[in-house]
Amino acid sequence: MICPITVRGMPTLLYQNNNLYIRKANNILNSPVILPSGHLLSNFCIVYAAKPDGLDLAAHALYSYIVARFGVHLPVITDAEPESECEFLIGKTNREESRKFYGQNNISRLEYTVACDGNKIMIFSGGVHSAMSAVELICSQYMPFEDGANLIVLPKSLKKNLWSEKNKPLTPGADLRVMSTNILARRWGGTDERLRIEILAHNIDCYKPDIIGVQEVADRWTDMVREYLGGRYEFVLPYTPEDKQNYSTIMYQKNKYSLIDSGVHYFKTHGVNNIRLITYGVFEDKKRGLRFAHCNTHWSFDSEEIQIEHAIEGAELSCRIAGEYGVPVFHTGDFNATPESESYRRFLEAGDLQDAFFTAERLVNGAYSGCHNPGSYTMRGKNNIDKIAATKDVKPLVYETVLGNEVIHLSDHCPRYADFVLPRK
Repeated sequence: MICPITVRGMPTLLYQNNNLYIRKANNILNSPVILPSGHLLSNFCIVYAAKPDGLDLAAHALYSYIVARFGVHLPVITDAEPESECEFLIGKTNREESRKFYGQNNISRLEYTVACDGNKIMIFSGGVHSAMSAVELICSQYMPFEDGANLIVLPKSLKKNLWSEKNKPLTPGADLRVMSTNILARRWGGTDERLRIEILAHNIDCYKPDIIGVQEVADRWTDMVREYLGGRYEFVLPYTPEDKQNYSTIMYQKNKYSLIDSGVHYFKTHGVNNIRLITYGVFEDKKRGLRFAHCNTHWSFDSEEIQIEHAIEGAELSCRIAGEYGVPVFHTGDFNATPESESYRRFLEAGDLQDAFFTAERLVNGAYSGCHNPGSYTMRGKNNIDKIAATKDVKPLVYETVLGNEVIHLSDHCPRYADFVLPRK
C-alpha cells in the first residue's frame, strides 16, 4: 500500500513499505532538491560529533558529494554549534534524536545505522571507518548520478554490519595467542590513521591476542590505540632510547602479563634508528607464572645481503634471550623476505626456530600471502613476508591469515595470528 503525503508547495512524498520516496521535479538543474522532511536541501547543515576524532572526515565526504551531485553547499559544523531545524547528524551528537537512539541501541565497531527522524537524517556508527562507509552507501545508492532521475529513495532505517567475525576465542588447549600486523605508516602510503583505527581495534577485540608485534607504528597510532582499546594493552618501548617513535613496537595485555625485561637491538647495517631494529620483551603470566619472550622486527628490503645480516643478528639475540631467561622466544615481523629466501632460511637455522605457518596443526587461509594494495583483495600464494616464528619448545595449534573484518582497508598487509602451547617445567 502506498500512502501519499501532500506538503504545501512541495512535490509529493510517498511512503511504501519502510522507505520514503521523495519525488523531485523533472529538471534537476533548475529545481531544488527535496529530502525526506519535505524541506529544501539547502536548508540542511551537516553536524558531526566531536568524538571519536575523525568524524569530520565523514562529514566533509558527504558535503563534497552533495556539492558534486547537486551543486548545493551545506554548512559543516560540530554539535557545539546551535541546533538547526534540518540536519544531517553524524555520530553520537548532543542532539535529542542522537541521545534517544544511543539510549535504546548498541552500535559496535564496524557497524552503522542510517535513520530518518523528522527533519534529522542520522548516521550512527562504531567509528570513523563505518561512518565513511555509511556516507558512501547513502551517496552511491540513494543519491546516484543519474541524468533525468526524478526519484530519490532514502531508508527510514537501515543497519549494516561490516565485520565478518566478532569473537574468535583461543584454540582449546592453547596457552597463548601471538599476532603480527603491519599497519602501514603514512610515509609508505598509509591513509589518515583516524580512517583505520576502528578496523585495527575491532580485530584486536575480536581475536584478543595476548601479544602483538606491530610494524610501522608511526604518526598518531600509539595514542589512538590507547584511546580505542581503553588501556587494556600496553606498549613495549613505544619510543626508542633516543626518544624517537618506535616503528616496531610490541603490545601486550597488561592485566594478564608482567613485563620482566625489554630492550631495543639496532641492526649494525642501519645504526641507531627507529625503523630497522628489533624490539624485545620478556613476559610472565600473572596467574600461571609461565614465562616467554617476544621479538618484533622489520627487516630492510634493500638487498638480501643486508637481510642476511639482519637474520644473523636476530638469531643471535633470540639465542641469548632464551639462554639467559630459559624461556621460549616468539618472533613476529615484516621480514621483507619469502620463506624460500636465503636470509630467512638462515634465520630459522641459526636460531633453531620454527615458522608457525608451516608447523601449525591447522592452517586457515593459508593460500593467501596476506599482501595487497590497500582496499583490494589480498594476493594468493604462500610467499608471505610477514612471519610468526618461535623456538621449537612451543607447539603451534592454529595459524590464520585474517582476511575479513575490513582488514584490506587497514593496510597493505593482513594481520595473522597463531595459537601456541607453552612448555611446562
